[in-house]
Amino acid sequence: MRRPSDRASQAVPASALSADEREIVVLIAEGLTNQAIADRLGLTRMMVSQHIAAILWRLGLASRYEVTIWAIEQGLPAAPLASDGQRIVGPDA
Repeated sequence: MRRPSDRASQAVPASALSADEREIVVLIAEGLTNQAIADRLGLTRMMVSQHIAAILWRLGLASRYEVTIWAIEQGLPAAPLASDGQRIVGPDA
């Protein structure tokens, strides 16, 4: 398994991302696909792809795997669970 790039270890703080970007990072770290993220947030898959490209660029990372490691290192919380076991994200969270 490849180790995250040195850029990941120079950790950009979570505050460098917008609230929407942080929310997408949490969903990436939970293993959701772009389509699942889009469905969850009421966005198009293209919008999610654009957000992810911006996140990768801003953090200086190259993959969703590196984003996941970065999220863990930053201590970003997982989205809370609703009573039905579904993650609560977005404005209702």
